[in-house]
Amino acid sequence: MQRINFNRNFLGFKTNEDIFLDTCIVLALLNKYDSWYPTVQNLFSTHVIQSTNEPTFYVHPGIITEVTKIADKPLDKYMKAFNFGLSQDDIDEAIDMTLNGITELLENEIINLLDINSTIMKRQVKYSRYFDATDSLTVSLLEEYSIGLLTVDSALIRNIAQKSTDFPHIGNLYYTTSHHRAY
Repeated sequence: MQRINFNRNFLGFKTNEDIFLDTCIVLALLNKYDSWYPTVQNLFSTHVIQSTNEPTFYVHPGIITEVTKIADKPLDKYMKAFNFGLSQDDIDEAIDMTLNGITELLENEIINLLDINSTIMKRQVKYSRYFDATDSLTVSLLEEYSIGLLTVDSALIRNIAQKSTDFPHIGNLYYTTSHHRAY
C-alpha cells in the first residue's frame, strides 16, 4: 500500500489498475458546485480521459446511497461560501444532474458495483470500531478485492495507514490535501 498525492508530481494510475471511488470523488465528479469539482475534473481529464492506462473504477451500494442522500450538500456549501442563493430550478437541475450522472456511470460501466458477501460484512463489523459505517465497508472491500482507493478524505487515508498491517492486500491510496479545494 502506497499513499500517493494525486496533486503532487503525479504521473498517473498504473496500467489497468483497479480503483475504488470514495463518495467525495463521485460527488465531485458529478456536481459542479462541489468544492472538489475542479481538482477531480482535472485529475480525470489528465489521468483518465487522456490516458491509455485504463483504470477500472468501482463503488459499493453505500457510496451510491451516500451520493443520492447528499446530492444537494455542495449547493448549500457553495451558496454559503459565495454568500448568494440559487433559484429552486438551479438547485433541482444540479441535483438531477448528480442523480442522473450516477445512473449513467453505472449504465455505461464507467463505475462498477462490487459484490458484497458475508466475509466482507463480517470484516465491516470488525472495522466499524475504527471507521464509520461506509468507510468500514469500503476498507473491507478494498482488502477483499485487492484494489486501491481514490479519495479526497485525508483522514480516511490516515486511518487506513494506521491500521495498514490489517490490510496487506489494499492497493494504492490516492488522495489530495485540502488546499486543493476550490473554496
